[in-house]
Amino acid sequence: MPALNSSVLILGLPSLPAMQIGVDSLPSWKPLAEKISRGAYDVLCAPFDEMVTPQFEHLAQQLKDRNPSLQMVLLSQPNNSIEDLQKIFRKYPIFRISNISALTTLERDIVHCLEEAQMAKQERELESLVQEQNEKLTLLYQDLEERVEKRQNFLLEARRKTYVANARWESLKEAMIAIYQSASTGEMEQNLLRALEPTLHLSSLRILFAPQDQFFSQQKRQASPYFVFQAPLFRSQDRVGSLVFLRETSQPFLREETDFLLRIAEAVSLALDRQGKLEQSETLKEQWQVTFNAVSDPVSLINQKYELVQTNSAFLKKAGLSSDQATGQKCYQVLFQRESPCPQCQLGKNFRLDVGKSKSIYDVYSQQVPVEPLQTTVFVNLYHDVTEQIRMERKILESARLAEIGTIGSSIAHELNNPLGGILSFVQLIKMDLKKEDALYEDILAMEEGVRRCKEIIENLLGFTRDPMADQEKDLDLREVIERAIKIVELQTKSRGIELKVILPSEPCSFRGHLNLLSQAVRNLLQSSIDALIAKTDNTKGFHPSIELRLENKNQEYLFTLLDNSLGSESTSTLSLSVAGQIIHDYGGQLEFGAQSKPFKITKFSLPR
Repeated sequence: MPALNSSVLILGLPSLPAMQIGVDSLPSWKPLAEKISRGAYDVLCAPFDEMVTPQFEHLAQQLKDRNPSLQMVLLSQPNNSIEDLQKIFRKYPIFRISNISALTTLERDIVHCLEEAQMAKQERELESLVQEQNEKLTLLYQDLEERVEKRQNFLLEARRKTYVANARWESLKEAMIAIYQSASTGEMEQNLLRALEPTLHLSSLRILFAPQDQFFSQQKRQASPYFVFQAPLFRSQDRVGSLVFLRETSQPFLREETDFLLRIAEAVSLALDRQGKLEQSETLKEQWQVTFNAVSDPVSLINQKYELVQTNSAFLKKAGLSSDQATGQKCYQVLFQRESPCPQCQLGKNFRLDVGKSKSIYDVYSQQVPVEPLQTTVFVNLYHDVTEQIRMERKILESARLAEIGTIGSSIAHELNNPLGGILSFVQLIKMDLKKEDALYEDILAMEEGVRRCKEIIENLLGFTRDPMADQEKDLDLREVIERAIKIVELQTKSRGIELKVILPSEPCSFRGHLNLLSQAVRNLLQSSIDALIAKTDNTKGFHPSIELRLENKNQEYLFTLLDNSLGSESTSTLSLSVAGQIIHDYGGQLEFGAQSKPFKITKFSLPR
């Protein structure tokens, strides 16, 4: 048989939730009824089915006889009717009813019962003390009847003291109740004044914290219509303020009254310390919640079954749910719309998660949260979206590769430029030796035009790969900038079947700047459209890609308009677009993306005249 050492006895329950208070729990108690009846319990808890048995009635009566302050808790069941509960209430002194199907509040009900039992014991002790005093007074009264005249004054004084003692005890009890029922300092002041005013005839009562109580102490020396008594308040041996009592000047405080008020101040000190710790706990809880929700990445607390225990605001926003809706659901269901745990998931370890549906990549930082040994293991998971970071890393690697290719292309262009110069010279010499009527003259002209074309392409390539800041800032024609950029991408557009249309004004568009920089900006914008068109061509059957580039001479600016029919396909050349935007911004221009006019996507930028 288990040892029965607690002041709480629970009968007939096969299992209990974890509790911080000690209890004696006997699922099968009837064979042990005789031994249980010899115990002294403050609280007795039993289900309805147990309370209706004769054995329980006999046991309850024996326990009640041993401890008149016994408090009983009825564990009701959903099928119990009101008439059944009323019978139990008429039969036993039930203090609380707790739902047997929701035992999470049982510990709170037991604590309330223990407090009620303790108060009942204190009341009995007070009654016993009063009864003892009354018995003494009765004996004294019988003795004093023989000496009525000699001891009349003494008897009156004894009666007065007895009345005051009884009143003080009652006031102390009410004051204790008032103190521990108060949720704030102001409420405590009101409850204390209400409890003490009938016996002490107080005019006012204040709780003052340092240094306000010191200022009050200095001011009270001046003329005042009240008599004041200040009782110090302490917290962990440190004085934190004073409990101030005010009464009419015609009624100064007596020594016995000040001793009583000092005891009240001790109780107030304990209550204020309790309130301070509760407020600090609430503040820490709010700060933790604010910090938790301030994390920009989704964060969740989950158990070993992947069920959400708590989530921050970023998690709820991504999941599109409220806190109540998300709690208890599987993390992989609400966040990634999966029917099973993520393949790469490792609770308690850091891992990378590739979400195939959304093409997103997350670095998940998972850490086990230390909990009590008997509680469920909890993990905190932080989901950091690294999709864009990885994409940028790939673009940087691609840019480095292209830069390397550009360096190699520049070397090749230098190597080809010299032989082309020699070939052009020999072709021109041959043309000088031939007459126009010669049959080979037209072929030599075609060869000269081809060599010039090759040399022009190589010179454009050399100009593009050259450091943009190497050439000097000079007056140039923006039409030349566009023509140079077109020559760089012309081979790519022709090989991919992209129709390229260029509309330029007939008059020069004068502008001062670096030819290479401006050509690079236009080329980057063209390359972005080409990449988007290539992606759409690969995914759309029968698609005919086209680009149109216009240059307009406005009153205050030059307006470049780039149209392509890649609507619905995004370019991956964000790095080159950033470079183009920075070049245009450095020249005081503006770049606009995203304007759409079906079936075209429009990109505009302007340069000041």
